[in-house]
Amino acid sequence: AEWQNPPDSARLYVYCASRFRPMTMILFPWLCPCLYLSSSRAWHLTLRSKATTARMMARVDQMPASRAPTLLERSKYVIYWRGEAKSGYTATFRHWEFVGALTSVMSARYAGTGAGAAEIENAAKAASFTNLFTLNPANPASADQVDMYNTALQVLVFGEGEGGVNVTDEDVFKATSRCSLIHHTYLWLGEGATYADLVRDSINSKVLRKAASNGETWRVRRYEFSFLNDTDNPRFGKDATRSVAKERKSLPKIWPVLELFKGAVDLKDPVIHLNLLEGLHECGPHPSKPEELKKVLALTLACGAKHMTISPRTRICKTTTPLCSISSHLLCNVAMVGSGSSQSILDPFAGSAATLLAAAMISPEVRTVGIDTGFGLDISRADIHRDFTT
Repeated sequence: AEWQNPPDSARLYVYCASRFRPMTMILFPWLCPCLYLSSSRAWHLTLRSKATTARMMARVDQMPASRAPTLLERSKYVIYWRGEAKSGYTATFRHWEFVGALTSVMSARYAGTGAGAAEIENAAKAASFTNLFTLNPANPASADQVDMYNTALQVLVFGEGEGGVNVTDEDVFKATSRCSLIHHTYLWLGEGATYADLVRDSINSKVLRKAASNGETWRVRRYEFSFLNDTDNPRFGKDATRSVAKERKSLPKIWPVLELFKGAVDLKDPVIHLNLLEGLHECGPHPSKPEELKKVLALTLACGAKHMTISPRTRICKTTTPLCSISSHLLCNVAMVGSGSSQSILDPFAGSAATLLAAAMISPEVRTVGIDTGFGLDISRADIHRDFTT
């Protein structure tokens, strides 16, 4: 264990020992005096000192790709949906908008490859959404509020596509970036009932190791979404999921993950956003014990469309009955306005051209055509042009 330069084979076996400990002890008995194998997984493997463990893990990271142990690679996401000012106004369209945007993005990627439109659409529609918590507080403000709270955070997974058509992280990133009803989409790295379980699961993530080794600036935030005692919970129904005091206590417990990051910490504008999500559980009745709640480590993949830049209040062209920016983005995504395509979009009742403006924001390459009898009367065509150019 104190060797400075053990052979490559020893480095690999030391890393994998706890995963295959019976075989290791039979085939490589010379390792037994050096190691104490815990009943858990690889990072619980104990050498003679923490410094030795760090050196051995560093050497594993430096191995050629062909010799390094295979790390887990996940295709699991967490979607944090935008709230509603008026109950029932947009929630019905959340999945519809996302699937439409995803289908459009994938169609652009598979253009010219021979993949059929039906196969692409089926791959996008294979999205499965599951609530990450179910709360039933004793004194809710309304049933609608409880439903909105329970569906605010959902796990997204995809089934295996047909004909080699599959959804990638880049597809989800691009689809999220054009959806008005998504707040953020996170890439799932690991989960656990305890911090130790969370670290063991997350440290195997290939995505995490790649992000940590790039040397980019980073930060980590902790958010709590569900509570055992919801009756006395003052945060229910409020946008207050982060506690700095609890964050300070929690982050040292996931230190083995954090020390993988090579870049500098940037609390204001980092490249990598790491998120510790606590108090979660998928489906079923609300837990009564702390060990039934789940902790999830996730990487921010993308934020939703910045639709407010074309909200009626910020527009140069003012009308008496403007279409809100959420609705205009929603229409474009449901209609699958092409990503990077030269489609022609016609709005025969254009008004202030809010839908066409959203289409141009989603895909600047599209050609937009608007018709309305109010041009020159109630609607200023010159102001519309100024909205497009600014």
